[in-house]
Amino acid sequence: IYPYGCTEQTMSSYLPYVIVAETLSRLKVNGRVDDAGLRAKMQAGLERLKDYQHEDGGWGWWKEDSSRVYMTAYVVSGIGQGAQFAPLTSDQRPMLNRGMAYLRSELDKHPRMRPELRAAVVYALAEAGDKRLQGALDAQWSRRKDLQPEALAMTGLAMLQVHDTRAAEMATLLASEAVR
Repeated sequence: IYPYGCTEQTMSSYLPYVIVAETLSRLKVNGRVDDAGLRAKMQAGLERLKDYQHEDGGWGWWKEDSSRVYMTAYVVSGIGQGAQFAPLTSDQRPMLNRGMAYLRSELDKHPRMRPELRAAVVYALAEAGDKRLQGALDAQWSRRKDLQPEALAMTGLAMLQVHDTRAAEMATLLASEAVR
């Protein structure tokens, strides 16, 4: 389906497998899908992502290019979602931890990061289970009236993931931005 095999395409093939596997599990649907085959495809995607991870812990479009914050956020959030369904192996967990460290480092190095990009990073870290997000969530909260709908939604989802009570207020603010 994805002929070039770049980081984005690898994640875009891995994540649907995660969603299907999680959905089948939650609905307790058995026998219609080859569970072992599904898990094998998920593992193959993780192995390719592990191979594409850069020395600094981030991911770019390709194995040889520079790390990109948004691409790393996409990968970290996807692996984080997958880990909630199928726990990572002992050699995959460090991959996620290095990606999370890269994102935290980028947040620290760039305090004036575009709000939409910051929201993607915060969401990714929340999906990956990072418990050290209070400062980043507070920063997004303080800028909430200036955030575009996408950043509001991602920040709200991050808050929801970490059980921040402000998530409901973010949802209300996002709903008020809806164009009918």
